Amino acid sequence: MSQGRNPQELVLSTPRRVLGGFLLAILTLVIVCGVTLVGLSERARNVTSVERTFSVLHMIEDLAGDVTGSQLALAEFLATGDNQLLEPYERARRSVPERLVKLRELTTRRPMARRQLDQLEPVLMAGLDREAREIAARRAGVSIDELRPLLMEGKGVLDRSVALLEDLKEDTALRLDEEQRSLSYNMRSGAVVVVVGDAILLALIVAAAALSIRDAADKARAVQFQRRVLGMVGHDLRNPLSVVAMAAAQLARSNGSDRPHAWIGRISAATHRMDRMIRDLLDSSRIELGIALPLEIRKGDADKSCSRIVEDFRAINPSREIRYEPGDASEVDWDPDRIEQVLENLVGNALKYSPARTPVRLRWKRTDGEIVIEVENSGDPIPSSLLPHVFEPFQRGAHQDTAGSRNGVGLGLYIVSQIVRQHGGSIDVHSSHDVGTKFTVTLPQSPPGAPSTRRVGDSSDAPHDVC
Repeated sequence: MSQGRNPQELVLSTPRRVLGGFLLAILTLVIVCGVTLVGLSERARNVTSVERTFSVLHMIEDLAGDVTGSQLALAEFLATGDNQLLEPYERARRSVPERLVKLRELTTRRPMARRQLDQLEPVLMAGLDREAREIAARRAGVSIDELRPLLMEGKGVLDRSVALLEDLKEDTALRLDEEQRSLSYNMRSGAVVVVVGDAILLALIVAAAALSIRDAADKARAVQFQRRVLGMVGHDLRNPLSVVAMAAAQLARSNGSDRPHAWIGRISAATHRMDRMIRDLLDSSRIELGIALPLEIRKGDADKSCSRIVEDFRAINPSREIRYEPGDASEVDWDPDRIEQVLENLVGNALKYSPARTPVRLRWKRTDGEIVIEVENSGDPIPSSLLPHVFEPFQRGAHQDTAGSRNGVGLGLYIVSQIVRQHGGSIDVHSSHDVGTKFTVTLPQSPPGAPSTRRVGDSSDAPHDVC
């Protein structure tokens, strides 16, 4: 029974981009939590400060009410002499010192308010003392006219205390407004931080989901690719191996006849087919792994490469007509072996998928610093359902060669398109009943550099062909 992998193996087997996304999500979460905690702490301080300022403001209003009530009570007592009217004064006499003590506690960290209280407290206490003397004089029978100078002096003290209370109240109201604005800004900032953090986390979750889906799709494609390769290799290599086995058996029974040369030719053709399949599979594996095909860019000759391919196919297919139309100025920078691999595939397909009595055309020309190669054949067009996918792996036409066997694994055009793309070119196909099928390859005079491209003559000790 297999045991589960330990955490270290799981971490090492996790793709780097997934680990990076996971770490980025954790970092974002930590930052958002830290900023949120700082914001909450600041908000708590702002709320405490606002509550304290509210308390100060209410205390000032109560103090002003006590002073005003005391003054009114004194005026009524002086007019009537009724001691029951002095209750607001007595209450103010008890509450004013207590309120001043509470105000000092509430304004401990507010120097400006403390200075104002230092000015207000002696004025209020002096006003209460004068009111006490006025009450005592009135009770002693002193007339209002005789008390008038004392009353005027008390009124001046009252006006002074009221003015100081109004200043303190105004400054406290301004501070309260400022603190409320700060609290509102802090709350908005906290909301923005939370929203932005949630958006980032959501984006990371979506990205992680997309990466997971992509990885799952890549794994599914890899599994499908492996299954196709195994199935096609098992099926397609069986035919040439059967030819080799049969030829070897015939050679063993030949006993000096002239037939061995024919069987040797069949063995050579079968091994060539197997070599081509293996080469295509290796190239396809490199492409599927994201490794570019190795190129050796050097001076080449378009006419020589095309002529060599045409001569080879004429020798293999003497009954077929292959028309070759060369262009001018055939010198070009490319990988001749890879370009001939392209030409071999395109011309071979043209011969395979066209009627035996129709010609196959290969032409090239130079236009605006580019080499344009065209391979054209008559016959049934490529089905419209297959045409958009001809350059995808494992795509083959319904035609079979005369022996009824398939000569490839469906990777030829896929590899051709990759070779052309790595040369900085493009390949297109047009197919219809009227004009047949035409593949057009457009290549630059000199392909751009690439990590897997090595120009012959470059001084480099690094290996350029990693299989």
